Amino acid sequence: MKLPLSTLVLSLFLANFVGDRASAQLAQSSGSLSAEIAQDPEQAKSSLSKEAPTEAQIWTHALAFSAVLDSRNGYLHSTLSVTNENSMDPRQRGLVQQTLSQAWGIHTRTELLAMLDKLQSGEVGSRHGYWDIRHALLEAKMENYGPMINSSENDEAARILIVATHLFPLKWKTMPIIAWDFGRYIFLCRTGYDAGFLTEGEAWSRILPAARLLQSAYSSWSEFAADYLVGRNFWNPSTAAENNDIRFYITMMNCPPYGLWSTVPWSQSLGDGSILQDTLAEGIFRDYQEPDANGVPLTYFPPEGPLRVMLKTSIDGK
Repeated sequence: MKLPLSTLVLSLFLANFVGDRASAQLAQSSGSLSAEIAQDPEQAKSSLSKEAPTEAQIWTHALAFSAVLDSRNGYLHSTLSVTNENSMDPRQRGLVQQTLSQAWGIHTRTELLAMLDKLQSGEVGSRHGYWDIRHALLEAKMENYGPMINSSENDEAARILIVATHLFPLKWKTMPIIAWDFGRYIFLCRTGYDAGFLTEGEAWSRILPAARLLQSAYSSWSEFAADYLVGRNFWNPSTAAENNDIRFYITMMNCPPYGLWSTVPWSQSLGDGSILQDTLAEGIFRDYQEPDANGVPLTYFPPEGPLRVMLKTSIDGK
């Protein structure tokens, strides 16, 4: 669903100020965070990063990782419920269940929990496919990137090009583009709550560890957003025409004083608790060695012979 631009702008700027129902759902102890930011945005942001956050601020921070998807669909950022409607309302619950069914093939609590597990393991999502292409490119060496792209068709060629232009160093604890897979993981927890498949406590028990994982993998909202966009394009290269829409949402969320991300310091604590494990990364990196981009097989010799090369590359060689 794509909303009119005016509606999206209003939603993005006012997502943190959605009325008494949203404030009550976040926490009774949330205080007057929005008023504090409105009075002095920079001072408020600085104080948030230095002082222990309230429970409401932790929740807002965790939910912010699904904010791009929220914006795309016209959903709210600041409440566990993506619609801020009564989750017990049969009509509202039915609409969310319909969305889960059509977009994810999820019809029951069991299927939702299975999908969350598959996203974590990489069985579902984009990390595994991205990794396979990345490894193949590194082994093939850069002179073969063009032939690999040209010998592939349509979306697969586009995916190879996307990976080839984003061969960043590994972080060794998480896979590339986890912003995409685990941003959707958090979104699924929220819609699962709205659909009646998760209790409020169950939803938060999954959202917060996933948020801590994402915080540990990136250094800023901008870095997170950039990897999210790469992941989204890899998932479906035909969505490239929508890239500027996504960049617009990101710009609005980074825009002070009301943009969501501008009010939530990246390094703000997400509280004590567990960090969700990227189990795909754990399995792959356990015995993994990155291919040497400058290495050659031991059986390779240049036409002029190894002895001549040794003489030419020695300290006293001419």
